[in-house]
Amino acid sequence: MSGERPSVRLLLVRHGRVDPGARLDASTALDEVGRAQAAHVASMLAGTGVTRVFSSPLRRALETGEVVAAGLGLEAEVDALLREFELGVEGATSYEEAQALRPDLVFWRPEHRAHPGAESLGDFQSRVTAMLTAMTLHALPDDVYVLVTHAGVIDAALRWAFGLTSTNAWFIEADVPHGSVTELEHWPRGRHEEGAPRYSVLRRLGDVGGIASELRSE
Repeated sequence: MSGERPSVRLLLVRHGRVDPGARLDASTALDEVGRAQAAHVASMLAGTGVTRVFSSPLRRALETGEVVAAGLGLEAEVDALLREFELGVEGATSYEEAQALRPDLVFWRPEHRAHPGAESLGDFQSRVTAMLTAMTLHALPDDVYVLVTHAGVIDAALRWAFGLTSTNAWFIEADVPHGSVTELEHWPRGRHEEGAPRYSVLRRLGDVGGIASELRSE
């Protein structure tokens, strides 16, 4: 069997904390703790060989991404495909509150959507899958990408890594704190010539080792 093929490392960073009482929308900004978390993530990733930093366009993620990128001597590249799944419930500040306001919404079935015309969970998975597939196929050997995004996108990325598709029910989720790093190593054309056509390894999940204990938040 021939040796290993080149891989790509994906460092999935959940955005920093926002005011716990704030309604989550595209303009929701980081609070003081969230900004400190972002600075700690930048320090944590220094020296890891990061080549590019991508960020969701939603303000809480972009503010995080800009701090992280600046700390690494890079610029954050906005990618709309990294945006969060739309809850579509006015006034909701969390998934739990959204479910309380709209008990008819069942978020773990692919066909469900927040409201008519909105993106379904299946569409959301397809979006994240297409983005990550294209991103890793076009990466240079041994690239290290930071993706600053949201909890739902990280869930979808893990599903992609483990081969779950848009038709599979959402029956698992990852508990990733604010400012945490989830690391995937991915071989887009397979790890070995005679092995599987694509291969992924989960290196770490929800790592907050670089964030001071008093600044950690869920």
